[in-house]
Order: sequence, then structure tokens, then C-alpha cells
Amino acid sequence: METRLEIQNRAMHQSYTLTVWVESIQTRITTIGLGIKNANGKSNMRKTPQEAYRYARNVIEGRWPKGEAIIARDAEWSFWYACDVLKERFEEGEAIIAQNAKWAYWYVINIIKGRWPKAESAIESDEEFAKLYEKYVLKSSKQTS
Repeated sequence: METRLEIQNRAMHQSYTLTVWVESIQTRITTIGLGIKNANGKSNMRKTPQEAYRYARNVIEGRWPKGEAIIARDAEWSFWYACDVLKERFEEGEAIIAQNAKWAYWYVINIIKGRWPKAESAIESDEEFAKLYEKYVLKSSKQTS
């Protein structure tokens, strides 16, 4: 299906025709995670962690159990799912988060809000996040003991 729009420039006595193919627009919408079906009419089950996270956040606006296994394959999107969608721990994604210094640190700060021994070896392997963890997590937990 296509739609044609004619634009006229009366001062120059010229006419332009702009053709828009609706199928290509639908395909683009699907690829950015807003569509439910792709251009062929087949279901798009959000195959990447980012797509699954965005579907849960923007379409379902809440927990999406069917997509959690996909999200749990990636530390960054597991963190964002816990932080933005669940607003609590995402246990299925914790194994992958604990392997990544950056996302483990932010998970500790925003979700766990205290020591997370499971991730400490990964955090300690990165100088920047090790210092932050020491300063904001370990020192504050010692003060409250």
C-alpha cells in the first residue's frame, strides 16, 4: 500500500510528488520495538534483551515473565529491568549482573542498597568501580554495624 502526496510550488510553477510506502513505515516501527507484528504479519517476540526490556517497560508497563529469560542474558538490560520495571531485585538476571563490574555496582547502589558478596570479585576487578564500592557501600555498611 502506498500513499502519494503532491506538493506544489506555485511561485516556481513546479510540482513534486512524495510517495510513502506504508509497509516500510510499519517495518521501521517494528524494529524500534513499538510494533507487535513484523511486516510479514508474523509475531515479533522481542528476541534481544533490549527489545524485551522495552516491551515490558513501554507496552506492558510492568513485569513480563515471558521475556525475563531473554532479558536475563544481558547485565545492562537486567539492571534496567530491575530498576525501571520491577523496582526490586531481578533474581533471574543477578548471575549475569554479578559478572559485570559496572552494572553490578549500579545494581548494588539502586536495588540491593548494601553489600553484595556475589558481585564483589567482579567489582574489585575494575579500579573505578572498586573505589566507588569501597567508598559508598563498604564504608557505609561498616558505619551502620
